Amino acid sequence: MTWPGTGVPEGISSMIFDATPSHYILSVYDENFELKYEFELPEYEYIPHQYFVSEKGLHLFGNHPDHPDSKEDQLVIHTFDFSD
Repeated sequence: MTWPGTGVPEGISSMIFDATPSHYILSVYDENFELKYEFELPEYEYIPHQYFVSEKGLHLFGNHPDHPDSKEDQLVIHTFDFSD
């Protein structure tokens, strides 16, 4: 996952987005490190440092603290299946 560096207001250090960037790009590679998928995730939806992988796929936590509907007492997990 990489942050595209966009969405930083002028005069604001991008380092404030180190822990929870507004959005980022998800890149998926195969066993030969060939790029299979790459897409930008929605702004303020997911937390880039909170995820896990299982047989069902990649699980991202959809509790970005700056999302207007985010609730501290709810755990939101979205699963992305990249199997063929």
